[in-house]
Amino acid sequence: VLVLVSCSSSYSSLNGLTQTSSSRMAEPVSQSVVGQSEAEGNDAGSLSEVEGDSTVSVSRQTSIDGSGLLDDVMDMFETDISQLAGLDDSEFDATRELERPDEDESASADLEAKPDSVLEGQEQGASVAGIDAQGDLQGGGERLGEDVVPVEAANAEAPQKPEKSKTWADEDKHVFIFSNSGKPIFTRYGDDDRFVTQTGMMMALMSVVEHQGDELQYIEAGKYKFVFRSNGPVILVMVAKTPQPPQLLAHQLDCIYRFIVSVLTQAFIDRVFKSRSNFDLSPKLEGTEAQMRRYIDLLDTNYSFFLDCIQCVSLTPSQRDKITAVIQQQRDKDHTVFALLFSQNKAVTIVSDRRFTLVASDILLVTNMLSLPAISSSQLFVPICLPAFNDTGFMHAFLATIDMATDTKICLISDKETAFEPLKQATARIKRALVEQNLLASISHSNKKCVVAQKASSIPNLLHFVYKHRVYNQFVAPPLPQIFRLTGQQQKVLALYQDLQVKMNSPQRPVKFVFQMSEHNALVSWKTDRFELYAVLSPMSTKQTVTEVFYHVLSFVKKGDSTLFITGTNTF
Repeated sequence: VLVLVSCSSSYSSLNGLTQTSSSRMAEPVSQSVVGQSEAEGNDAGSLSEVEGDSTVSVSRQTSIDGSGLLDDVMDMFETDISQLAGLDDSEFDATRELERPDEDESASADLEAKPDSVLEGQEQGASVAGIDAQGDLQGGGERLGEDVVPVEAANAEAPQKPEKSKTWADEDKHVFIFSNSGKPIFTRYGDDDRFVTQTGMMMALMSVVEHQGDELQYIEAGKYKFVFRSNGPVILVMVAKTPQPPQLLAHQLDCIYRFIVSVLTQAFIDRVFKSRSNFDLSPKLEGTEAQMRRYIDLLDTNYSFFLDCIQCVSLTPSQRDKITAVIQQQRDKDHTVFALLFSQNKAVTIVSDRRFTLVASDILLVTNMLSLPAISSSQLFVPICLPAFNDTGFMHAFLATIDMATDTKICLISDKETAFEPLKQATARIKRALVEQNLLASISHSNKKCVVAQKASSIPNLLHFVYKHRVYNQFVAPPLPQIFRLTGQQQKVLALYQDLQVKMNSPQRPVKFVFQMSEHNALVSWKTDRFELYAVLSPMSTKQTVTEVFYHVLSFVKKGDSTLFITGTNTF
């Protein structure tokens, strides 16, 4: 068994835990192409890097010719791809990546810091009135919970044979959350009270590394990865059998911790653990477990989380401006700080107080709340902490469904806990105006037409793509083709894109272009200052094919820029 232990400043072993297996270096390989390194110093012919007492496996690399890959596209999009103009033979490598039979076969070839302050334009010392600076959970309204509907067996007289109970180790991905005193807080599968033994073991491993003046990042043991994330008194551990790299799993743990902060506030967490180090935090999260599990599920099914941006409904600029104007005119001026309108989990428009703005990580927390089943039949008014905006207290969100047919929902956010009635009346006015101006019909037409899907299906050899606009921090992606949905490949496609992103952002050898081939498909990713592009192509794709696909995708996005994205900042 190969055990890799990674720490923050170096790769180090834990008292002889680390072992290496030379047999892994002789397994079958698949070919990929990695282009234009952003960092120098890596030996292209090295088989492994050794630092201290631990051995870390790396890729075997040889040089091939890739200089003419994008010449045609460069001529047509000089502004977008000028960074690739100087490519030569030495800047393309063929990477032979070792296949790991221990890892989950479902991801085979068939197919960091807190965000910057969002208080832009706010005068120094300004604050949002009504935010509970103490982070008190009792001052912001009812705690969000889930109604449990009992389901009886279809045939009570003929009980079925009980299935063998599964443990967390049987799952592809599991999450432990506990305090630094060892008290369980949350477990994705199973019962909190039953993983006390595991928390003790994990804390012991962290303690060993901490005494060496380092911080434990992750451990690889056979087919398992144990990824650790310490946020002051709260420790998160993800145990995964998936092929996703530790960097991506650590990012997912950061997303989960932001969810916890959205429920409790960072100020509350700091205060209670400062006053009592063995504080039991799990009762404070009671009632939100189902919502948190749903949020964790989204991490492996929603492109927004690994791209850290949002997707928008395709609307003409005039249609989007009219919808924005309705919200600006019909809002409650004294109680509305942010207004978000979504349809089928895609943003229609986002309007904010001119003093403030929302970043993607906070918007994703709001969209998770909008996915609550209760909103379809009722209106909710709940406290929510937006960590990137202000992690010391609560805002108060009014959530409602505007139109069931188009799955259009609204979230009005206030800084006042008494804003329920004013926001309810504002929602009614907004809904009435959207109907009178026939704007809901425009949203419905856009959802049915789906111009992105139509364009993707018209490009030869292109199976799927994701385009992230790094300036707007939004992305475009068509629905997966029917063949992927029929064969259950949705999560596999996302995992492939995540792997491409990790390759491009590798701290050891970051690159701007990746072209990876297998017998089942060709994978391409490309990163510039303006965009990131990920694509799955047919398996017989050549360099010329990639050039043609890039040309069509970039042409489509450039032509539809004002339709595909929210291009301006909407304020009131």
